[in-house]
Amino acid sequence: MERAHQHRAYPHRAYLHGAYAHGLYINGAYTNGARQQGVTLIELLVVMALIVMIANVGYPGMRALAERNARRAAVMQLQDALALTRNTAITRHAEVSLCPRAADKTAQATCGTDWSKPLLVVAGSTEAEIDPDHIQRVFPGIDARVTYNRGWKRVKYNMLGHSGGHNGTFTLCPADHRQPGGRGTELILSQLGRTRLEKTTCTAATDNT
Repeated sequence: MERAHQHRAYPHRAYLHGAYAHGLYINGAYTNGARQQGVTLIELLVVMALIVMIANVGYPGMRALAERNARRAAVMQLQDALALTRNTAITRHAEVSLCPRAADKTAQATCGTDWSKPLLVVAGSTEAEIDPDHIQRVFPGIDARVTYNRGWKRVKYNMLGHSGGHNGTFTLCPADHRQPGGRGTELILSQLGRTRLEKTTCTAATDNT
């Protein structure tokens, strides 16, 4: 009775009570009952600034990691090609060569000097055009800048797996490296045909490499 009396005496209180209960009247404004959400311009600018800061800090590290992984993959690919060539020579009891395919458009393969190009494992002569029947395996191009200190077109193994006279050092650096001082890897080939790895510092790439 007392509550009913209050509703009759103060009808506006009953209305406000119902409005508050249903979320229709909040701080002098009517709403649809749903909680309003949003961000201010300042909050948006702060979030954008944080994203830029995180990107600036993380990008160099991510790029270095990508370059390191690419270099490892390139080194492993060259090691696999040399190892297969050596094993083929031992198995066949004959001379077998590894050479990069020349970057020409002729159908007949020839050896070039760019060791980042596809590598050919050849059981036979590589002095001129290579007989397709003599190609034992073709490795895809290496995603790195590869230099061979001997400057020769081939590495040749004899029937014992030795590479005497063709031993040397391959240096692998990132393909798009334009500044000196970056990290690289040296693959050193001994006269016995075995390989070992050493760390090195890369020089800047040039457009004609």
